Amino acid sequence: MIIDKDSIFKEETFKLIEESINQCEFYSIDFEMTGITKDMKTNACEYDFPQLRYEKNYQVVKEYDIIQIGLSFFL
Repeated sequence: MIIDKDSIFKEETFKLIEESINQCEFYSIDFEMTGITKDMKTNACEYDFPQLRYEKNYQVVKEYDIIQIGLSFFL
């Protein structure tokens, strides 16, 4: 189902999302943003420890806007 600016605030949309959350085994949330890197210091490296990767990503997400949100429900 595609939820856009015209349907996002309709009551039936919220009901469908709530029902899907309650019925699924797990769900995934994905954010599309206006950018993915800030500078060379914030680029992810395969050798980064989880805490360092989190800190780098945190610096990046403060700089960009969310333009799309994806929700996936796995039943």
